[in-house]
Amino acid sequence: AGNLTVMRIRPRPVWPLPDILRMGHFGSRVMFSDLLLYFCIQGPIVIVTRMLGTSATGLFSVPNRFVELPNQIILSSLASVLFPSFVSMADQPERLSRALLRSAQLTTSLQAPVMFGLAAVAEHAMYVLFGEKWIEAWPVFAILALSKGIMAPCGGFGSFLKGIGQATVLWRLTALRAALIVSFCVTGVLWGGLIGLTLGILFSNTVFMLV
Repeated sequence: AGNLTVMRIRPRPVWPLPDILRMGHFGSRVMFSDLLLYFCIQGPIVIVTRMLGTSATGLFSVPNRFVELPNQIILSSLASVLFPSFVSMADQPERLSRALLRSAQLTTSLQAPVMFGLAAVAEHAMYVLFGEKWIEAWPVFAILALSKGIMAPCGGFGSFLKGIGQATVLWRLTALRAALIVSFCVTGVLWGGLIGLTLGILFSNTVFMLV
C-alpha cells in the first residue's frame, strides 16, 4: 500500500471469467485430491478404532507413524522440485516422459530399499525402537513397510499430474485408491482382525499399482 501511495499507481483489477473458472476447477480438484489422500492415510486408523477398539488402534498407529515418516520426508522434499519442473516441461512431451521416468526411478531408489529393509528386520526393529511391550506389533510393522515399498514408484506421479494440469485425473485416481483402501480394509478386519486390515492395505496398494 505504501509503494502504491508513493508511486501514485492505481491498478484496476481485471477478473476474466474464463480464467477464474479454469483456476477454480483446477484448484477444487486438487483440494479434493489432497483431502482424499489424507483419508487414504488416516482412514485405516478410523476403521481400526471403530471396528477393533483402542488397544488395536495403538498397535496399528505406532508402527504406521514410523513407516510414514521416511515417506513424508522424501516426498515433501521432492514435491517442491518436481512440480515446477513438470510445469516447465508441460509443452515438451519427450522431456516430460523422461522426467516422469526419472522421478519414478528416484523415488523407488530412495523409498523401496528403506521400506523393504524395515520389513525384513521388522521384529528386531520394533524391539529396538519401541521396546518389548510393542513387540507383538511387528507383523503390522512389516506389512505396512511392504505396502509403502510397493507404492514407491508413484511418489512423483501426483506432482506430474498437477504440473500438466490433469487435476481431474488425479482426483479420480485418488478416489479410486480411497475406495480400494476402505473396501479391502473392512474386508480384512472382518476376515483377520488387525493383521487382516494391514494385509488389506497391502493388497489395495498392489491392486492400485496394477491399475
